[in-house]
Amino acid sequence: MGCPRIPLYPGIITGNEHNPTRHFRLSCGYVHFHLLPPISPETARSFSSAFALKQYVRERMAKAAAEHEVYP
Repeated sequence: MGCPRIPLYPGIITGNEHNPTRHFRLSCGYVHFHLLPPISPETARSFSSAFALKQYVRERMAKAAAEHEVYP
């Protein structure tokens, strides 16, 4: 796996659970972006493959989504 030299900053988007609808009508609402704690280059390098790193990030995002009551 390539060696990242900068931190990875995962994030999740909340508030978009019902958008877009199939009615093609615009409606008001709020969408929030939650920036999760960064993953250091050293931590990213410790994974054996890009797939393992992806799974780790996905688990962190799913946990954060559950904390914000978002349906993953």
